[in-house]
Amino acid sequence: MRPLEVRQRAREQALRDSLEAQETRLEALERRLEEEISASGRRLGATAAALGRRVDRIERLAERATALAQPAPPDGILPPGSRVIVRGGVDGSSRAICSIGTGRYRELLSIASASFAAYARRWNWDLVLSTEDLSDGRPAAWGKVRLVRELLDAYKWVLYIDADACFVDTEVDLMASVESGKDLYLVEHRWGDPPQATANSGVFLVRSGDWGRSLLEAMWAKEELIHHRWWENAALLELLGYDLEPAGPARETSWMDRVKFLDLAWNSVRADPAPRPIIDHHGTGLPIRRLRELLLDDAARLRRGPDRGVEALGDVWKRTQLPDALNALGLRGRAAEIGVHNGEFSELLLSRWEGEQLLSVDPWNPAGRSGEADEHERLHAEAQGRLAAFGPRSWIWRVSSEDAAPQVEDASLDFAYIDAQGDEASVERDLKLWWPKVRPGGVLAGYAYLDGELPTGTLGVKMAVDRFLSAERLPVHATDGDWPWPSWLVRKPG
Repeated sequence: MRPLEVRQRAREQALRDSLEAQETRLEALERRLEEEISASGRRLGATAAALGRRVDRIERLAERATALAQPAPPDGILPPGSRVIVRGGVDGSSRAICSIGTGRYRELLSIASASFAAYARRWNWDLVLSTEDLSDGRPAAWGKVRLVRELLDAYKWVLYIDADACFVDTEVDLMASVESGKDLYLVEHRWGDPPQATANSGVFLVRSGDWGRSLLEAMWAKEELIHHRWWENAALLELLGYDLEPAGPARETSWMDRVKFLDLAWNSVRADPAPRPIIDHHGTGLPIRRLRELLLDDAARLRRGPDRGVEALGDVWKRTQLPDALNALGLRGRAAEIGVHNGEFSELLLSRWEGEQLLSVDPWNPAGRSGEADEHERLHAEAQGRLAAFGPRSWIWRVSSEDAAPQVEDASLDFAYIDAQGDEASVERDLKLWWPKVRPGGVLAGYAYLDGELPTGTLGVKMAVDRFLSAERLPVHATDGDWPWPSWLVRKPG
Protein backbone atom coordinates (compact mmCIF):
# COMPACT_ATOMS: atom_id res chain seq x y z
CA MET A 1 0.00 0.00 0.00
CA ARG A 2 2.89 2.33 0.65
CA PRO A 3 3.88 2.84 -3.00
CA LEU A 4 0.27 3.53 -3.90
CA GLU A 5 -0.02 6.25 -1.24
CA VAL A 6 3.18 7.85 -2.46
CA ARG A 7 1.95 7.82 -6.05
CA GLN A 8 -1.43 9.24 -4.95
CA ARG A 9 0.19 12.08 -2.98
CA ALA A 10 2.45 12.80 -5.94
CA ARG A 11 -0.54 13.00 -8.31
CA GLU A 12 -2.38 15.30 -5.86
CA GLN A 13 0.66 17.55 -5.56
CA ALA A 14 1.04 17.68 -9.32
CA LEU A 15 -2.65 18.57 -9.63
CA ARG A 16 -2.27 21.33 -7.00
CA ASP A 17 0.80 22.65 -8.83
CA SER A 18 -1.12 22.62 -12.10
CA LEU A 19 -4.08 24.45 -10.56
CA GLU A 20 -1.78 27.06 -9.02
CA ALA A 21 -0.04 27.54 -12.35
CA GLN A 22 -3.38 27.97 -14.11
CA GLU A 23 -4.53 30.40 -11.43
CA THR A 24 -1.34 32.40 -11.88
CA ARG A 25 -1.88 32.44 -15.65
CA LEU A 26 -5.51 33.50 -15.15
CA GLU A 27 -4.44 36.31 -12.81
CA ALA A 28 -1.89 37.48 -15.35
CA LEU A 29 -4.52 37.30 -18.10
CA GLU A 30 -6.96 39.27 -15.91
CA ARG A 31 -4.35 41.97 -15.32
CA ARG A 32 -3.62 42.18 -19.04
CA LEU A 33 -7.33 42.43 -19.80
CA GLU A 34 -7.77 45.18 -17.22
CA GLU A 35 -4.80 47.07 -18.69
CA GLU A 36 -6.15 46.66 -22.23
CA ILE A 37 -9.63 47.77 -21.15
CA SER A 38 -8.14 50.78 -19.38
CA ALA A 39 -5.99 51.60 -22.40
CA SER A 40 -8.98 51.20 -24.70
CA GLY A 41 -10.99 53.51 -22.46
CA ARG A 42 -8.27 56.12 -22.63
CA ARG A 43 -8.08 55.75 -26.40
CA LEU A 44 -11.86 55.99 -26.71
CA GLY A 45 -11.89 59.04 -24.43
CA ALA A 46 -9.19 60.72 -26.48
CA THR A 47 -11.02 59.80 -29.69
CA ALA A 48 -14.31 61.17 -28.32
CA ALA A 49 -12.60 64.39 -27.24
CA ALA A 50 -10.96 64.71 -30.65
CA LEU A 51 -14.29 64.08 -32.36
CA GLY A 52 -15.92 66.66 -30.11
CA ARG A 53 -13.29 69.22 -31.07
CA ARG A 54 -13.77 68.39 -34.73
CA VAL A 55 -17.55 68.72 -34.42
CA ASP A 56 -17.10 72.10 -32.71
CA ARG A 57 -14.74 73.20 -35.45
CA ILE A 58 -17.10 71.98 -38.18
CA GLU A 59 -19.97 73.89 -36.53
CA ARG A 60 -17.85 77.05 -36.40
CA LEU A 61 -16.79 76.62 -40.02
CA ALA A 62 -20.38 76.01 -41.08
CA GLU A 63 -21.52 79.12 -39.21
CA ARG A 64 -18.77 81.16 -40.83
CA ALA A 65 -19.56 79.73 -44.27
CA THR A 66 -23.20 80.70 -43.82
CA ALA A 67 -22.23 84.21 -42.81
CA LEU A 68 -19.73 84.58 -45.66
CA ALA A 69 -22.33 83.38 -48.14
CA GLN A 70 -24.50 86.32 -47.23
CA PRO A 71 -24.08 89.34 -49.49
CA ALA A 72 -22.34 92.42 -48.20
CA PRO A 73 -24.73 94.89 -46.56
CA PRO A 74 -26.48 97.06 -49.14
CA ASP A 75 -25.48 100.69 -49.52
CA GLY A 76 -28.79 101.73 -47.97
CA ILE A 77 -27.59 100.63 -44.53
CA LEU A 78 -24.37 102.64 -44.20
CA PRO A 79 -23.99 104.47 -47.51
CA PRO A 80 -20.77 106.32 -48.33
CA GLY A 81 -20.52 109.82 -46.97
CA SER A 82 -23.11 109.38 -44.23
CA ARG A 83 -23.25 109.48 -40.46
CA VAL A 84 -25.47 107.36 -38.22
CA ILE A 85 -26.19 108.57 -34.69
CA VAL A 86 -27.95 106.20 -32.31
CA ARG A 87 -29.00 107.75 -29.01
CA GLY A 88 -28.36 105.60 -25.98
CA GLY A 89 -27.16 107.85 -23.18
CA VAL A 90 -29.55 108.15 -20.24
CA ASP A 91 -27.99 111.30 -18.84
CA GLY A 92 -28.06 113.49 -21.91
CA SER A 93 -25.22 113.83 -24.40
CA SER A 94 -22.46 112.72 -22.04
CA ARG A 95 -20.51 110.02 -23.88
CA ALA A 96 -20.29 108.40 -27.28
CA ILE A 97 -18.65 105.42 -28.94
CA CYS A 98 -17.55 106.27 -32.46
CA SER A 99 -15.93 104.61 -35.45
CA ILE A 100 -15.26 105.45 -39.07
CA GLY A 101 -15.06 103.24 -42.15
CA THR A 102 -14.52 104.30 -45.74
CA GLY A 103 -13.89 102.31 -48.91
CA ARG A 104 -13.88 98.58 -48.23
CA TYR A 105 -13.63 99.23 -44.48
CA ARG A 106 -17.26 100.30 -44.66
CA GLU A 107 -18.16 96.61 -44.91
CA LEU A 108 -16.06 95.83 -41.81
CA LEU A 109 -17.75 98.67 -39.94
CA SER A 110 -21.16 97.21 -40.72
CA ILE A 111 -20.09 93.95 -39.01
CA ALA A 112 -18.16 95.37 -36.06
CA SER A 113 -20.77 98.01 -35.28
CA ALA A 114 -23.21 95.34 -34.05
CA SER A 115 -20.86 94.74 -31.13
CA PHE A 116 -20.43 98.50 -30.61
CA ALA A 117 -24.22 98.80 -30.42
CA ALA A 118 -24.45 95.95 -27.90
CA TYR A 119 -21.87 97.63 -25.66
CA ALA A 120 -23.44 101.08 -26.08
CA ARG A 121 -26.84 99.72 -25.09
CA ARG A 122 -25.38 97.79 -22.14
CA TRP A 123 -23.61 100.84 -20.65
CA ASN A 124 -25.74 103.74 -21.97
CA TRP A 125 -23.50 105.32 -24.60
CA ASP A 126 -24.52 107.09 -27.78
CA LEU A 127 -23.14 105.47 -30.93
CA VAL A 128 -21.79 107.51 -33.86
CA LEU A 129 -20.81 105.70 -37.08
CA SER A 130 -19.31 107.58 -39.98
CA THR A 131 -18.58 106.61 -43.57
CA GLU A 132 -17.55 110.17 -44.42
CA ASP A 133 -14.19 111.05 -45.95
CA LEU A 134 -12.79 113.26 -43.19
CA SER A 135 -9.11 112.80 -44.05
CA ASP A 136 -8.78 115.97 -46.16
CA GLY A 137 -6.64 114.20 -48.76
CA ARG A 138 -4.56 112.28 -46.23
CA PRO A 139 -4.60 108.49 -45.79
CA ALA A 140 -8.02 107.39 -44.53
CA ALA A 141 -6.82 106.58 -40.99
CA TRP A 142 -6.41 110.30 -40.31
CA GLY A 143 -10.20 110.71 -40.51
CA LYS A 144 -10.55 109.44 -36.94
CA VAL A 145 -8.70 112.53 -35.66
CA ARG A 146 -11.21 114.85 -37.29
CA LEU A 147 -14.20 112.76 -36.16
CA VAL A 148 -13.14 112.56 -32.51
CA ARG A 149 -12.17 116.24 -32.42
CA GLU A 150 -15.63 117.18 -33.67
CA LEU A 151 -17.40 114.93 -31.16
CA LEU A 152 -15.45 116.42 -28.24
CA ASP A 153 -17.57 119.54 -28.74
CA ALA A 154 -20.76 117.51 -28.17
CA TYR A 155 -19.78 114.89 -25.57
CA LYS A 156 -17.92 114.75 -22.26
CA TRP A 157 -16.27 111.46 -23.21
CA VAL A 158 -15.53 109.92 -26.62
CA LEU A 159 -14.44 106.30 -27.11
CA TYR A 160 -12.96 105.64 -30.56
CA ILE A 161 -12.71 102.07 -31.94
CA ASP A 162 -11.25 101.06 -35.32
CA ALA A 163 -13.61 99.42 -37.81
CA ASP A 164 -11.54 96.20 -37.75
CA ALA A 165 -12.03 95.73 -34.00
CA CYS A 166 -14.93 94.06 -32.19
CA PHE A 167 -16.23 93.74 -28.65
CA VAL A 168 -16.14 90.12 -27.50
CA ASP A 169 -17.18 90.93 -23.92
CA THR A 170 -19.72 93.61 -23.03
CA GLU A 171 -19.89 93.02 -19.28
CA VAL A 172 -17.03 95.33 -18.18
CA ASP A 173 -17.67 99.05 -17.67
CA LEU A 174 -14.85 101.10 -19.19
CA MET A 175 -15.75 104.12 -17.07
CA ALA A 176 -14.66 102.16 -13.98
CA SER A 177 -11.08 102.77 -15.19
CA VAL A 178 -11.41 106.57 -15.22
CA GLU A 179 -9.23 108.49 -12.75
CA SER A 180 -9.04 112.13 -11.75
CA GLY A 181 -6.33 113.98 -13.67
CA LYS A 182 -6.18 111.48 -16.53
CA ASP A 183 -7.74 112.52 -19.83
CA LEU A 184 -6.50 109.93 -22.37
CA TYR A 185 -6.92 106.17 -21.93
CA LEU A 186 -5.42 103.59 -24.27
CA VAL A 187 -3.34 100.40 -24.38
CA GLU A 188 0.44 100.19 -24.67
CA HIS A 189 1.73 97.13 -26.54
CA ARG A 190 5.14 95.51 -26.15
CA TRP A 191 6.40 93.34 -28.98
CA GLY A 192 9.33 92.30 -31.14
CA ASP A 193 12.96 91.27 -30.66
CA PRO A 194 14.62 93.48 -29.63
CA PRO A 195 11.58 94.55 -27.59
CA GLN A 196 9.64 97.62 -28.70
CA ALA A 197 6.66 99.45 -27.21
CA THR A 198 3.89 101.55 -28.73
CA ALA A 199 0.70 103.18 -27.47
CA ASN A 200 -2.11 102.05 -29.79
CA SER A 201 -4.65 104.61 -31.04
CA GLY A 202 -6.87 101.90 -32.57
CA VAL A 203 -8.89 102.11 -29.35
CA PHE A 204 -8.79 105.16 -27.11
CA LEU A 205 -10.99 107.07 -24.68
CA VAL A 206 -10.57 110.84 -24.37
CA ARG A 207 -12.17 113.34 -22.03
CA SER A 208 -13.61 116.52 -23.51
CA GLY A 209 -11.85 119.74 -22.51
CA ASP A 210 -9.05 122.02 -23.60
CA TRP A 211 -6.44 119.29 -23.10
CA GLY A 212 -8.23 116.71 -25.23
CA ARG A 213 -9.01 119.16 -28.03
CA SER A 214 -5.43 120.43 -28.04
CA LEU A 215 -4.08 116.88 -28.26
CA LEU A 216 -6.18 116.07 -31.35
CA GLU A 217 -5.19 119.36 -32.98
CA ALA A 218 -1.50 118.75 -32.22
CA MET A 219 -1.77 115.30 -33.80
CA TRP A 220 -3.31 116.80 -36.95
CA ALA A 221 -0.54 119.37 -37.13
CA LYS A 222 2.17 116.66 -37.45
CA GLU A 223 2.23 117.01 -41.22
CA GLU A 224 5.65 115.39 -41.53
CA LEU A 225 4.06 112.12 -40.39
CA ILE A 226 1.06 112.16 -42.74
CA HIS A 227 2.41 109.22 -44.76
CA HIS A 228 4.24 107.40 -41.98
CA ARG A 229 3.30 103.70 -41.90
CA TRP A 230 1.50 104.31 -38.58
CA TRP A 231 -0.24 107.50 -39.79
CA GLU A 232 -1.99 109.33 -36.93
CA ASN A 233 -0.66 106.80 -34.38
CA ALA A 234 2.86 107.97 -35.21
CA ALA A 235 1.83 111.56 -34.46
CA LEU A 236 0.39 110.52 -31.10
CA LEU A 237 3.52 108.53 -30.23
CA GLU A 238 5.81 111.49 -30.87
CA LEU A 239 3.63 113.76 -28.73
CA LEU A 240 3.76 111.21 -25.90
CA GLY A 241 7.57 111.01 -26.08
CA TYR A 242 8.10 107.79 -28.04
CA ASP A 243 10.78 107.16 -30.64
CA LEU A 244 9.42 105.56 -33.80
CA GLU A 245 12.44 103.60 -35.07
CA PRO A 246 12.82 101.46 -32.98
CA ALA A 247 9.60 102.19 -31.14
CA GLY A 248 9.63 102.89 -27.44
CA PRO A 249 9.40 105.57 -24.72
CA ALA A 250 12.36 107.92 -25.09
CA ARG A 251 11.63 111.18 -23.27
CA GLU A 252 9.19 112.81 -20.89
CA THR A 253 6.52 115.12 -22.25
CA SER A 254 3.74 117.10 -20.63
CA TRP A 255 1.21 115.17 -22.72
CA MET A 256 2.11 111.88 -21.05
CA ASP A 257 1.19 113.25 -17.62
CA ARG A 258 -2.52 113.02 -18.49
CA VAL A 259 -2.36 109.49 -19.95
CA LYS A 260 -3.47 106.25 -18.28
CA PHE A 261 -2.70 102.91 -19.88
CA LEU A 262 -5.54 100.39 -19.88
CA ASP A 263 -5.37 96.63 -19.49
CA LEU A 264 -4.46 94.75 -22.69
CA ALA A 265 -8.02 93.38 -22.75
CA TRP A 266 -9.28 96.71 -24.10
CA ASN A 267 -7.22 96.37 -27.30
CA SER A 268 -6.04 92.79 -27.81
CA VAL A 269 -3.89 92.46 -30.94
CA ARG A 270 -2.11 89.55 -32.64
CA ALA A 271 1.36 90.70 -31.63
CA ASP A 272 0.41 91.24 -27.98
CA PRO A 273 -2.83 89.38 -27.20
CA ALA A 274 -4.77 89.55 -23.94
CA PRO A 275 -5.70 86.28 -22.19
CA ARG A 276 -9.34 87.39 -21.95
CA PRO A 277 -10.03 90.16 -24.48
CA ILE A 278 -12.78 92.73 -24.17
CA ILE A 279 -12.02 94.23 -27.60
CA ASP A 280 -10.38 92.02 -30.22
CA HIS A 281 -8.45 94.21 -32.70
CA HIS A 282 -7.18 92.61 -35.88
CA GLY A 283 -5.22 95.56 -37.26
CA THR A 284 -3.97 96.30 -40.71
CA GLY A 285 -1.95 94.07 -43.00
CA LEU A 286 -4.62 91.40 -43.56
CA PRO A 287 -6.86 91.08 -46.64
CA ILE A 288 -10.36 92.47 -46.23
CA ARG A 289 -11.90 89.02 -46.66
CA ARG A 290 -9.76 87.64 -43.82
CA LEU A 291 -10.64 90.60 -41.59
CA ARG A 292 -14.30 89.98 -42.36
CA GLU A 293 -13.94 86.33 -41.31
CA LEU A 294 -12.25 87.32 -38.05
CA LEU A 295 -14.91 89.88 -37.22
CA LEU A 296 -17.67 87.37 -37.92
CA ASP A 297 -15.93 84.93 -35.57
CA ASP A 298 -15.77 87.63 -32.90
CA ALA A 299 -19.43 88.50 -33.37
CA ALA A 300 -20.29 84.82 -32.84
CA ARG A 301 -18.57 84.94 -29.46
CA LEU A 302 -21.16 87.45 -28.30
CA ARG A 303 -24.14 85.29 -29.10
CA ARG A 304 -25.55 81.84 -29.63
CA GLY A 305 -25.25 80.47 -33.13
CA PRO A 306 -28.35 80.91 -35.33
CA ASP A 307 -28.96 77.16 -35.51
CA ARG A 308 -28.77 76.49 -31.77
CA GLY A 309 -31.62 76.19 -29.34
CA VAL A 310 -33.89 79.16 -28.76
CA GLU A 311 -35.85 78.70 -25.57
CA ALA A 312 -36.42 82.25 -24.31
CA LEU A 313 -36.47 85.83 -25.54
CA GLY A 314 -32.90 86.29 -24.32
CA ASP A 315 -31.76 83.61 -26.81
CA VAL A 316 -33.08 85.56 -29.81
CA TRP A 317 -30.14 87.03 -31.74
CA LYS A 318 -32.12 87.91 -34.89
CA ARG A 319 -35.82 88.52 -35.36
CA THR A 320 -35.96 85.51 -37.70
CA GLN A 321 -35.60 83.41 -34.51
CA LEU A 322 -38.76 84.90 -32.99
CA PRO A 323 -41.01 82.07 -34.25
CA ASP A 324 -38.77 79.52 -32.50
CA ALA A 325 -38.95 81.48 -29.24
CA LEU A 326 -42.74 81.80 -29.47
CA ASN A 327 -43.06 78.05 -30.06
CA ALA A 328 -40.74 77.26 -27.14
CA LEU A 329 -42.74 79.56 -24.85
CA GLY A 330 -46.00 77.89 -25.83
CA LEU A 331 -47.36 81.05 -27.48
CA ARG A 332 -49.30 79.37 -30.30
CA GLY A 333 -52.58 81.26 -30.34
CA ARG A 334 -53.31 84.51 -32.22
CA ALA A 335 -50.78 87.19 -33.18
CA ALA A 336 -50.60 90.47 -35.07
CA GLU A 337 -48.04 92.35 -37.13
CA ILE A 338 -48.70 96.07 -37.38
CA GLY A 339 -46.94 97.45 -40.43
CA VAL A 340 -46.63 94.73 -43.07
CA HIS A 341 -44.99 96.41 -46.09
CA ASN A 342 -44.57 93.58 -48.66
CA GLY A 343 -45.53 90.78 -46.23
CA GLU A 344 -42.07 89.23 -45.98
CA PHE A 345 -41.96 89.08 -42.17
CA SER A 346 -45.59 87.94 -41.92
CA GLU A 347 -44.68 85.13 -44.32
CA LEU A 348 -41.71 84.10 -42.17
CA LEU A 349 -43.85 84.09 -39.03
CA LEU A 350 -46.53 81.93 -40.62
CA SER A 351 -43.93 79.55 -42.08
CA ARG A 352 -42.11 78.84 -38.81
CA TRP A 353 -44.52 79.78 -36.05
CA GLU A 354 -46.96 77.06 -34.92
CA GLY A 355 -49.70 79.52 -33.98
CA GLU A 356 -53.33 79.49 -35.04
CA GLN A 357 -53.68 82.83 -36.80
CA LEU A 358 -51.72 85.95 -37.73
CA LEU A 359 -53.43 89.29 -38.31
CA SER A 360 -51.42 91.49 -40.74
CA VAL A 361 -52.35 95.17 -40.40
CA ASP A 362 -51.24 97.91 -42.79
CA PRO A 363 -53.14 100.80 -44.46
CA TRP A 364 -50.88 100.67 -47.55
CA ASN A 365 -51.34 104.31 -48.34
CA PRO A 366 -48.93 107.25 -48.87
CA ALA A 367 -50.11 108.86 -45.63
CA GLY A 368 -48.80 105.90 -43.66
CA ARG A 369 -45.50 105.43 -45.54
CA SER A 370 -43.48 107.58 -47.88
CA GLY A 371 -43.91 106.87 -51.59
CA GLU A 372 -46.49 107.13 -54.32
CA ALA A 373 -49.92 105.49 -54.23
CA ASP A 374 -49.07 103.00 -56.98
CA GLU A 375 -46.08 101.77 -54.95
CA HIS A 376 -48.36 101.02 -52.02
CA GLU A 377 -50.75 99.17 -54.29
CA ARG A 378 -47.82 97.07 -55.50
CA LEU A 379 -46.75 96.32 -51.91
CA HIS A 380 -50.30 95.37 -50.93
CA ALA A 381 -50.60 93.00 -53.91
CA GLU A 382 -47.22 91.44 -53.09
CA ALA A 383 -48.24 90.88 -49.46
CA GLN A 384 -51.51 89.26 -50.56
CA GLY A 385 -49.60 86.94 -52.89
CA ARG A 386 -47.11 85.94 -50.21
CA LEU A 387 -49.74 85.18 -47.57
CA ALA A 388 -52.43 83.54 -49.72
CA ALA A 389 -50.85 80.11 -49.28
CA PHE A 390 -51.58 80.14 -45.53
CA GLY A 391 -55.34 80.23 -46.00
CA PRO A 392 -57.39 81.00 -42.86
CA ARG A 393 -54.23 81.24 -40.71
CA SER A 394 -53.57 84.62 -42.37
CA TRP A 395 -55.90 87.61 -42.06
CA ILE A 396 -55.00 90.84 -43.85
CA TRP A 397 -56.59 94.07 -42.69
CA ARG A 398 -56.01 97.13 -44.88
CA VAL A 399 -56.60 99.63 -42.09
CA SER A 400 -54.50 101.88 -39.89
CA SER A 401 -53.16 100.84 -36.51
CA GLU A 402 -55.67 103.16 -34.80
CA ASP A 403 -58.61 101.62 -36.67
CA ALA A 404 -57.47 98.01 -36.18
CA ALA A 405 -56.77 98.03 -32.43
CA PRO A 406 -60.38 98.66 -31.27
CA GLN A 407 -61.47 95.60 -33.27
CA VAL A 408 -59.09 93.30 -31.35
CA GLU A 409 -60.14 92.10 -27.90
CA ASP A 410 -57.89 92.93 -24.96
CA ALA A 411 -55.61 90.09 -23.80
CA SER A 412 -56.46 88.08 -26.94
CA LEU A 413 -53.01 88.04 -28.61
CA ASP A 414 -50.06 85.83 -27.74
CA PHE A 415 -47.75 88.07 -29.75
CA ALA A 416 -47.77 91.47 -31.44
CA TYR A 417 -45.03 93.05 -33.57
CA ILE A 418 -45.06 96.81 -34.27
CA ASP A 419 -43.34 97.93 -37.50
CA ALA A 420 -45.25 101.07 -38.44
CA GLN A 421 -44.15 104.70 -38.28
CA GLY A 422 -40.89 105.23 -36.39
CA ASP A 423 -41.25 108.72 -34.99
CA GLU A 424 -41.53 108.97 -31.21
CA ALA A 425 -45.16 110.08 -31.07
CA SER A 426 -46.37 107.34 -33.42
CA VAL A 427 -44.47 104.61 -31.55
CA GLU A 428 -45.87 105.81 -28.24
CA ARG A 429 -49.38 105.76 -29.71
CA ASP A 430 -48.97 102.19 -31.02
CA LEU A 431 -47.59 100.98 -27.69
CA LYS A 432 -50.64 102.30 -25.89
CA LEU A 433 -52.94 100.74 -28.49
CA TRP A 434 -51.42 97.25 -28.64
CA TRP A 435 -50.00 96.59 -25.15
CA PRO A 436 -53.51 95.86 -23.76
CA LYS A 437 -54.15 93.45 -26.65
CA VAL A 438 -51.31 91.12 -25.54
CA ARG A 439 -52.30 88.57 -22.91
CA PRO A 440 -50.32 88.06 -19.68
CA GLY A 441 -47.29 85.95 -20.56
CA GLY A 442 -47.42 87.10 -24.19
CA VAL A 443 -44.77 89.01 -26.14
CA LEU A 444 -44.81 92.53 -27.53
CA ALA A 445 -42.01 93.42 -29.96
CA GLY A 446 -41.15 95.90 -32.65
CA TYR A 447 -38.74 97.05 -35.32
CA ALA A 448 -35.79 99.51 -35.28
CA TYR A 449 -34.89 99.86 -31.60
CA LEU A 450 -33.04 103.10 -32.32
CA ASP A 451 -33.10 106.84 -31.76
CA GLY A 452 -31.34 109.52 -33.74
CA GLU A 453 -30.50 110.62 -37.24
CA LEU A 454 -30.24 107.75 -39.71
CA PRO A 455 -30.05 107.70 -43.51
CA THR A 456 -33.79 107.02 -43.61
CA GLY A 457 -34.70 109.90 -41.30
CA THR A 458 -35.18 110.64 -37.63
CA LEU A 459 -36.25 107.76 -35.38
CA GLY A 460 -37.55 107.85 -31.82
CA VAL A 461 -38.39 104.18 -31.30
CA LYS A 462 -35.97 103.43 -28.46
CA MET A 463 -36.91 106.54 -26.50
CA ALA A 464 -40.62 105.77 -26.73
CA VAL A 465 -40.20 102.05 -25.93
CA ASP A 466 -37.89 102.64 -22.97
CA ARG A 467 -40.14 105.31 -21.48
CA PHE A 468 -43.28 103.19 -21.89
CA LEU A 469 -41.76 99.99 -20.49
CA SER A 470 -39.91 101.73 -17.66
CA ALA A 471 -43.35 102.57 -16.28
CA GLU A 472 -44.08 98.83 -16.40
CA ARG A 473 -40.61 98.10 -14.90
CA LEU A 474 -39.86 95.55 -17.58
CA PRO A 475 -36.46 94.81 -19.20
CA VAL A 476 -36.13 95.10 -22.97
CA HIS A 477 -34.17 92.59 -25.07
CA ALA A 478 -32.73 93.68 -28.42
CA THR A 479 -31.76 91.52 -31.41
CA ASP A 480 -28.16 92.66 -31.85
CA GLY A 481 -27.72 90.34 -34.83
CA ASP A 482 -30.05 92.57 -36.84
CA TRP A 483 -27.86 95.63 -36.43
CA PRO A 484 -28.23 98.36 -37.60
CA TRP A 485 -31.97 97.69 -37.40
CA PRO A 486 -32.45 95.64 -34.20
CA SER A 487 -35.86 94.62 -32.98
CA TRP A 488 -36.98 95.07 -29.37
CA LEU A 489 -38.73 92.32 -27.39
CA VAL A 490 -40.50 92.23 -24.04
CA ARG A 491 -42.63 89.61 -22.30
CA LYS A 492 -45.71 90.74 -20.45
CA PRO A 493 -45.88 89.57 -16.83
CA GLY A 494 -48.42 86.87 -16.24
